Amino acid sequence: MARRFFTAQHARGCFRRRTVALLAVVILPCCLAACSGAKKPLSAQAQWATQIDKIIEELQTQLGHCDRHGITALLAPPLADDEAFAHGLADLCERVASIHPAFVVERLWLRTADTVRADLQWTLRADLVSPAGGLPTNGREAGRSTMVMGTAHFTLVGKEAPRLTAVDGDNPFTTQFDQPLIP
Repeated sequence: MARRFFTAQHARGCFRRRTVALLAVVILPCCLAACSGAKKPLSAQAQWATQIDKIIEELQTQLGHCDRHGITALLAPPLADDEAFAHGLADLCERVASIHPAFVVERLWLRTADTVRADLQWTLRADLVSPAGGLPTNGREAGRSTMVMGTAHFTLVGKEAPRLTAVDGDNPFTTQFDQPLIP
C-alpha cells in the first residue's frame, strides 16, 4: 500500500514539474518579448565607429578590385596627394593578377575630436603576374598564389565622412612581395 502512495505522489510531482517547465518555456519568452522596448539609438561615438568600419571595409573592397580611383576617393590629404603612395598602389596592382585583402580592425583610438587611429591586422592573398622577361618573382613562380601579412595603423579624419589620411606600419596598399612570402 505504501508503494502505491509513493508512486501516485511521485507521478503528481512529475506532472507539476512538467507543467511548470512548459509554462516557463511558453510564457517566459512572451513576457521577455513584451518587456523589451524599442532599440536605443547609437551614441555619436558608436555611429562614428560604424562609419569608420564601413570606410575600412570599402578600402578592403576597392583594394580587392585594384580600383585605384575608388581607393583615392576614400583618401584625405596628405595621403591623397602623396605620389609615393600612388606609385606604390599602381605597382601593387600591376604585379598581381588577382588580390584578396582581409582587414581586421583590432582597436580604434580617439586622437582628437575628429581624428581616429585604427589598429588593424591585414592579409593579402594574391596571384602574381609574370614580370617582364618571364623571370620568377622573389623565387616564386609567376601565377602562383602567395600571401603577405602585416600590421598597420590607419589614421582617419572627419566625423561625417571619414577619410584615410595616413598609414603607419606595414602599408597594405604598396607592394609587399619583395619580402619572404608565405606559400
